[in-house]
Amino acid sequence: MKLFRNYLCIAALAMSACIVTACDDDDDDDTDSIKASTGIAVDVAGTRYGYTTVESAYLTSPYLYIGEHIHITYVDETTVKVVYNNDTWGDYTVEEAAITTNSDGSYTLSGSGSASITIPGSTEASTYDCTLSGTVESDLTATIVFSVSVMGTTTVTVTEGTVDSGTAAAYLETLDFTGGTATISFMGFELDDSGTLTVAADTDGETIDITYSSTSWGEYALEGLTVSDDGDGNFTIEGSGTLDELTYATYTFTDLPFTLEATINADATEYTFTYSVEISGLGSMTIVYTYEAEAEEEEDEEIDGEIVDGTSLAGTYTGALEGTLSSSSTSLPYGPYDSQEVIITANSDGTINITYDAYDDYDSSSNNGAGSGYDWGDYEMTNVDVYLLTDGTYYFVADSSTAISYSSYASNYSIDYTFKGSITDTSDFTFTITFNVMSMFDAVFTVTPE
Repeated sequence: MKLFRNYLCIAALAMSACIVTACDDDDDDDTDSIKASTGIAVDVAGTRYGYTTVESAYLTSPYLYIGEHIHITYVDETTVKVVYNNDTWGDYTVEEAAITTNSDGSYTLSGSGSASITIPGSTEASTYDCTLSGTVESDLTATIVFSVSVMGTTTVTVTEGTVDSGTAAAYLETLDFTGGTATISFMGFELDDSGTLTVAADTDGETIDITYSSTSWGEYALEGLTVSDDGDGNFTIEGSGTLDELTYATYTFTDLPFTLEATINADATEYTFTYSVEISGLGSMTIVYTYEAEAEEEEDEEIDGEIVDGTSLAGTYTGALEGTLSSSSTSLPYGPYDSQEVIITANSDGTINITYDAYDDYDSSSNNGAGSGYDWGDYEMTNVDVYLLTDGTYYFVADSSTAISYSSYASNYSIDYTFKGSITDTSDFTFTITFNVMSMFDAVFTVTPE
C-alpha cells in the first residue's frame, strides 16, 4: 500500500510558526501558520494511491481502474479539500469536506461538489453536482465515494491500497482475450500457434481460472489462481500445473510440469501470458500468448462501384430504428422505434442530401409522462456521392457530427458519426448509423422498412 503523508511539510510549517511568533514584537498570534499543524484534518490529508470502481444502473458490471490516486488537502482543523481525476469519468472536486471522529478511531468525510466531464467530440466540459462520502479507518486507510446523478446514479469509489484478487478476477472475466497471438519457442524454432485463451472468475469468488488450448501443443488448464495488483496499473498472475499429454513428432510425453506468468494492463489493451514447459530430455518449451492494441488509423472506404446520378433516390424512406449501445462489459438494446423517416433530396450535380431526425423521446412529459429520455440526434448530410454497386444496389456513405441526449447523462453532446445507405427501392433499403459515446460505448443503429 502506498501512502503519502505530508508530515515533513507540517513540521516545517509548525517550526516557521514558532519562529514568527518569537520574532513578533507585537506578540500577535500567527493563526494561519498554527492551524496547519492542528486538528484531525492533519491525519486525513495526503495523496492516497489505490483503485477505482465505477458502477451505474447502465452497466452490467463495474468498471475497474488500478494505479489511481486521489488528493486530500488540509483546509482547516476539521475540513479538507478532495480532488480526483479519472481519464474516462472526469474530474471531481469537493472544496470543503467535513470530518467527524468516530468512537472506533476512524473518521467520516462528507460534502458536496462538482464533477466535470468532457465527452469526446465536445468542446467544453459539462458540470454535474456530486456528493462525497468517505471513511478513513483507524490505520488511516481511506475510501472515498462520489455520487453523480448521471446514467441514473453513477458512483465512483476510490479505495486506497491494492485491489483484492476476487474483485480483479471478476473484472478480468468481463474482458476480451480473443485477440491475442501465440508463439511457440522450442528446440531453436519459433512457431506460430492458433491456440485460444479463456479467462473466468472461479466459483469461490476469490480466484481466477485460465486455460490455454492448442490443437498441436496441448491444453494448459489452471484453476484457483490469485490475481495481484502491482500498484502501477497492471494485474499479475502466477501459477503452475501439469500438462497431461504432449505429442511431438513420434514422441509422446505425459505429466509435464509447466508454469504461467501473466501481466495484464487495466483495460486489456496489452497483455502477455507466458507458459514455460519442461520436457525431459528436450529442454524447455515456451508459449507466449500476447496482445498489444494498435492505434486505429482511419482509412478511406473502398467502394466497388461507380459514382452515378442520385436523382432517382429522392424521396422519403419510412422504417423502424433498432440498435445497440455496447461496451466491453455491457450491451443495451434499443428499439424498434417505428415511423422513422429518412428524407433524400437530389442536387443538380447528381449528389444527394440526407436528413434524418432520429428517435426523439427526450422530454419525459411526452407519451403521457412516460418519455424514455432518449434523443439520438438530427442527421444532416449534404452533397453526398451516390455509387451504383456491381450488384445493382445504390450506396452512399457520409461522415458528420450531431448532438445527442440520453437520460440525464448526456445533454446535447456532439458526436462524430458515419451514415451509410444501401437502397434498391423505397421498400428495400438499409440505413446504418455508427458512433461512439465517451470512448466507452459503441452505438450501431439501423433503419429498415417496417
